[in-house]
Amino acid sequence: MKLKINPLILLFVFTACQNDQKKKEAVEDYNLKIELEALNLQVDSIALKPANKKQQMTVVYKNNAALFLVEDSINDLYNLKLYTSKDIVNKKIWLQGSDILIKGELTPQLSIDTVINSPLYYKIQENSKTLKRLFKEDENNPEIDAFFLRKIEELLDSPVSFSMADTYMYRNKKNISKLQDLKDILDKQPKNLKTHSLSIHPKLNRAITQLEK
Repeated sequence: MKLKINPLILLFVFTACQNDQKKKEAVEDYNLKIELEALNLQVDSIALKPANKKQQMTVVYKNNAALFLVEDSINDLYNLKLYTSKDIVNKKIWLQGSDILIKGELTPQLSIDTVINSPLYYKIQENSKTLKRLFKEDENNPEIDAFFLRKIEELLDSPVSFSMADTYMYRNKKNISKLQDLKDILDKQPKNLKTHSLSIHPKLNRAITQLEK
């Protein structure tokens, strides 16, 4: 006995599967979300530009959110450009992670309240507080250089390490031994970071070569 299947049932099942797939794609169509409280301001769109790329992405701000699908991995210094009803607001932020949510307030400058799924954002804040305290106590304190090297090594997988390394270099620009300590750490970085637009590898190598003469 052959089993007869109603074509209408097949059509219903196929349509339902298509709808489920579309819903799934809609949910997964972004990996960075920005939600803002904009007091007395209308946000029209937001542009996002990684430091390591020439082009920026611009999306319309709707339903109280901007949704970005960032190519590759999210691991860079990002410039946010908010186009509002009154002005253009710029903000730079270090991010590293996936499915990141940024919550902030626009009054009219952008103030970041919360960053979810990017621990790097809070690590940088803590490092800044520590460095501010150390410099206030004694800017010649050897613990400052030691702190820089520790944190640079901890953050080797992020280009933010270049920002810290650049400050360390300036402090020790005439001390080849300390510059070599920095080079030994940075040499452990992945190749893709060594060629990053913020990379200080060439600058550091030139400085050491110059001091060796």
